[in-house]
Amino acid sequence: MWTFRMLRGTVFAAGATLMVLGLTVGLGSVASAAVKEPCKVVRSGAPLEAYATLEQAVEESLGGETLTVRGVCMGDTTITPAASPLTIKGLNPGTHLNGGGLPGAVLTIESGVSVAVSGLTILAGNGGEGGGIENEGELTLTKCIIERNEAEAGGGIFNREGTLTINGSYVVSNSALNGGGILNVGATATVNGSTIAANKATAYGGGIDNVGEGSLTLSSSSVGRNTAQVGGGLDDGEESSSFLYGSTIAGNRAEYGGGVRNETGSALFLGRTSRIVENRASAKEHGGGIYNEKGSLLKLGGALVSRNLPENIFET
Repeated sequence: MWTFRMLRGTVFAAGATLMVLGLTVGLGSVASAAVKEPCKVVRSGAPLEAYATLEQAVEESLGGETLTVRGVCMGDTTITPAASPLTIKGLNPGTHLNGGGLPGAVLTIESGVSVAVSGLTILAGNGGEGGGIENEGELTLTKCIIERNEAEAGGGIFNREGTLTINGSYVVSNSALNGGGILNVGATATVNGSTIAANKATAYGGGIDNVGEGSLTLSSSSVGRNTAQVGGGLDDGEESSSFLYGSTIAGNRAEYGGGVRNETGSALFLGRTSRIVENRASAKEHGGGIYNEKGSLLKLGGALVSRNLPENIFET
């Protein structure tokens, strides 16, 4: 069983950059200028006709198809087992799935569904669970941008008992009560070569909230400039496990656990090339870098934990 637990966010304009440890991470395609080209979706299966919404194309799709998308597709789409497996490909940087701020996740993947999504910007969702994406199936995101979505749980992505893989993507400027960028609940999430930045949680996990016996792996990724009350960059809670390899958690802010909060019963493993630096908690004994609760497991593995304020690691 698990329960919901969620300071200064930043919205990036087109061409903006994120500074983490002196490294400039380009966000030129994030919050890109509005594209007025209308939505056009083409199926790989017969009939080869263009659809005006992604939802229409998905409803007509059979398993094993590829949908090519261009322009701005408004509204929300649910992918059911009838369309699985499914590949959705954006044709250019102007390909957007825009929820228009209406209730519901922009993209919902049901249990038992396998979907590969690439080259899309998913924005302006407003869901209870998952503003941009709600996933209960098997989802792979490649070269995508998940931005400016809102939800009670999982502002950018809510991964519940599913399998989520994120490759070379941005999850930025999303907000929620818990899991501003990503909420991973009793699920498996793998983040490769990606950026989780400028997300905000009112309570737990500004960048990522990993709970309910969830398993999270961060590889060659950065978690920066996120804010929350607990776990500015990452909140590792409710008997969950997080593994960091060659990844950086920097510039995050929280009352407790500026970089990471590792809750009782949970485990945090840091590879030797990972860094937790320049994060800040609100007061002494609040864990600027890591707030490590009694009864949790912390393996530093030679990782760099440095220049966090008011202290690098506080153990209760």
